[in-house]
Amino acid sequence: MKILNILALGLLLATATAAQAQVEGQKVQTTHEVQMGETLYSLSRKYNVSVEELQKANPRMGDTLLSGSVVIIPVAQTPAQPVGTDPTAHMTDGPGMVKESIPCKTMYQVGKKETIFSISRQFHVTEEDLRRANPQIEGDKVKKGDYLCIPYTTMERYEMQKESEAYAASQREREAAEARAAQEAAEAARKAKQLEKIKVAVVLPFNLDSSKKSKEAVKMYDFYEGFLLAVDEMKRQGISVDVYAYEEPSLLSTGMDTLLASPMLPHMNLIVGPMRLENVSALANFAAKNNIPLAVPFSSKASLTASVPVCYQINANVSRLYKDILQKFIERYQNHNILIVSTGDRGEKADYLSSLKLALDEQSIAYKTVGTDDLAKLAELTVPDKKTVIVPVSNLQSTFEKIIGKLEQNKELDTASLEMFGSPEWQTYSEKNKTYMSKYHATFFCTFYTDPYSSQVQEFNRLFHNWFKRDPLSTYPQYGLLGYDTGKFFLTGLHEYGLNFAEQVSQLRIGALQNPMQFESLSNGNGFTNTYFRFVSY
Repeated sequence: MKILNILALGLLLATATAAQAQVEGQKVQTTHEVQMGETLYSLSRKYNVSVEELQKANPRMGDTLLSGSVVIIPVAQTPAQPVGTDPTAHMTDGPGMVKESIPCKTMYQVGKKETIFSISRQFHVTEEDLRRANPQIEGDKVKKGDYLCIPYTTMERYEMQKESEAYAASQREREAAEARAAQEAAEAARKAKQLEKIKVAVVLPFNLDSSKKSKEAVKMYDFYEGFLLAVDEMKRQGISVDVYAYEEPSLLSTGMDTLLASPMLPHMNLIVGPMRLENVSALANFAAKNNIPLAVPFSSKASLTASVPVCYQINANVSRLYKDILQKFIERYQNHNILIVSTGDRGEKADYLSSLKLALDEQSIAYKTVGTDDLAKLAELTVPDKKTVIVPVSNLQSTFEKIIGKLEQNKELDTASLEMFGSPEWQTYSEKNKTYMSKYHATFFCTFYTDPYSSQVQEFNRLFHNWFKRDPLSTYPQYGLLGYDTGKFFLTGLHEYGLNFAEQVSQLRIGALQNPMQFESLSNGNGFTNTYFRFVSY
């Protein structure tokens, strides 16, 4: 009569299981000594095998692994168990049948005249547990020389479970402490690069030398005063901001050199401006040399950010966004009967028309190109069981009105199955035309949009009037709102990320009243372009 220790048990099980694996055609990959807290599931993930394959290679192994025991790791036959499966599930023999697998505390060699009863009493386990651990036993008989798996007692299993749970809890606590430490370190690093005071230079044509402001200057004052409202909001949050206003030189002026020689300008944390395209290059080069973010609010020139990594173009060139805009168009209208209305007038955008057709052709989506007059007989252009979307590629209000006039000629027109899709200029159309947009379920894309009925916009207008004793200009876009959104975005980003602003700007999302900003660098070595756009539906 012999009792094998844990090491001998591991070797015995490894030998027996290896032999069984060879009989079944499997190749044994390796063995693994179980560490505290490891489970069948964690081993399956570590060795890229399924829980079922581990159980098959180790038929006497229980669901609770014992520290120090040896597990056979087979070559993966099926994909590893996916996350979310139950790693402690029992194998089944059939519907309603469960095959329990009980871990062995040790292996015991049966002596002369020993029975299930005497062995169970010797090891303080129940006869039922002993039989479950040794399913090969038939009845009450055991033979001298047989090896029996001696299971752990109920109390021992309870203690092992508590030990495993305690270890898992300590692991979770350690991981949580490490996560907290990493978060605190990141926060400390962020604060180390924060700016005690944000210094901003605003370079715009204020027309300070003239007794009467030009129309251009009036718009710039609106922008600047909207920016100041954002500054005031930041200051009320305890954020220190100083603003320096600089007169932007006029065309053909030599004043740009004088401006760039200003002693305070190299110490700015942000430059906003200029308005005039001819001044962008000089100011961008200065900003790049001094590593100062340059926010350009007005120019939509496509190459504005080329080779100027510190430049942020707020008013993006829409043609650079056509690919994303048209992909969203296709997702929305791919199952519609698409009618492209081409008029050839001066408001028709050739690049938009060609981009639209190319996008549809690439995805094999059918469409028809029609003229304005064709819409008077819309019934001949519709497709049964499909909604129709009319897509004018001209941005002229007069063209829109002609299209509406032709649509109104269709008697008994079912407008429920009709939609329209247009360009950003649609938001500037008259209230009468906006009524038709509602009737014909119009949608248009745009890079900025203002809801005049928004409570936030109304609050902005109230504050603007209280501060400056006048209402903001009613223009397209509204310059006061553009100034506010510019200030809110860049001042918030500089406060949050300081010297790391450029690294985080692509992730920065700030609520806007008119001009949301979502900056991306479209290629290495270039600055950032605002890639935000949205669809507005009536």
